[in-house]
Amino acid sequence: MKKLETENFEFLTFDSKNKKHQEIVKIINKDLLFKKYFGDMSEYFEDIDFGNIDFTGNYMVYLNDSIVGFISLYDYYKYSTLHYGLISNYRGMKLNRNSIATSMVKEFSNSIFENAVKMEYLSAYIDKENIKSIEVAKKAGFIFYEDNILNTQEYRKYRKI
Repeated sequence: MKKLETENFEFLTFDSKNKKHQEIVKIINKDLLFKKYFGDMSEYFEDIDFGNIDFTGNYMVYLNDSIVGFISLYDYYKYSTLHYGLISNYRGMKLNRNSIATSMVKEFSNSIFENAVKMEYLSAYIDKENIKSIEVAKKAGFIFYEDNILNTQEYRKYRKI
């Protein structure tokens, strides 16, 4: 199991044998926003062996021992694709000056840049209609890169030089 810790969060890779993780997947699968933007999440959360790729994986995000969301990272050597979502109970809630979602994405992405020295940028592909997620990405340091197929836009966060 991979684990990343930041100032406010703990990121643990998904474990299909973990009852808390199983419950969160059930909650996510009933959430209409998750269904709208991700489809059926059942296959998304499987125990996948990503081999030696350091940070690639599906992470459950903990804040004060409660799972508040998930982040998935797919590593392609010099860049990675990031997917994220917040459990409905935590949407709109603040943590310090930012929303929980913004803090989660910002801390995770900063941690990846600190630990993956060859990573040049992170990409997030976001549905154009998902205004809240676009706001989260921008506040977490991502900038618009380009429009893509399937009504999505790519946002990127670059390593600070």
